[in-house]
Amino acid sequence: MSSNFTFNNIKKPYIRILEMERPYWAPIKRNKTKVPHKIGEKVSGKEIEGLVIPVKLRIEGDSKDDLLDKTEEMADWLITDEEKPLVFDDRPNRTYYAIVEGDAIPDQEIVSFSTLKINFLCPDPRKYGEPKKTIALKKFTWEEYEGMTWEGLVNGNNNP
Repeated sequence: MSSNFTFNNIKKPYIRILEMERPYWAPIKRNKTKVPHKIGEKVSGKEIEGLVIPVKLRIEGDSKDDLLDKTEEMADWLITDEEKPLVFDDRPNRTYYAIVEGDAIPDQEIVSFSTLKINFLCPDPRKYGEPKKTIALKKFTWEEYEGMTWEGLVNGNNNP
């Protein structure tokens, strides 16, 4: 099964992920202070850097001209001024907010396909999942709950 991704709520069928390095977490830099007359250092906090996700892609076209047209279309789609949602097919319930960083020089370019590596930079290194909904239930008597469903209570569709 080939893998793909959605960026800025758009997926391109002519792109496939060949390899991906998805770090478990962003680089952490510890703030350290030397303490006079003591061995070692004191840790006084941390800085979490942005997360970089390198992805090796294969772009497929019907001909050399079609391939070049698709690379231009890909550039228009991926090059943005601000972070956009990024979702990988193998983890559809996780969203990163990313922007493309660096160049896009093909490793290999043969008549109808090309391979290249791009870097997605996630300045906010967190992964976001499905939003969770919190509800507050008021206290009803058993008679007042009659005919209600949990779905209706959660979505506010039940009127007691």
